[in-house]
Amino acid sequence: MYGWHNSLERQNVAGADCISRYDFALKIAEIFDLDKSMVTHVPNSYFTRIASRPYNTCFCTDKMEHGLEIKPTGVEEGLKILKYGIAK
Repeated sequence: MYGWHNSLERQNVAGADCISRYDFALKIAEIFDLDKSMVTHVPNSYFTRIASRPYNTCFCTDKMEHGLEIKPTGVEEGLKILKYGIAK
């Protein structure tokens, strides 16, 4: 058990899946019935003038899962909750 879960320390959390921005956009289009052809894959070099971004921005969720005993939601499940609301 991690000791930080009772503190006021701020934590970043993430979902269960590691997914590229491109694949995330495709999944959004799929779930919300949007035209996937409108999503264009671009190389990382496209963003150099905006701000440099690391290639892998996935987060480790071990502290959240073991310390807080929270199972993160996956991308598809999270988008369906966003679209349809939380099932009761």
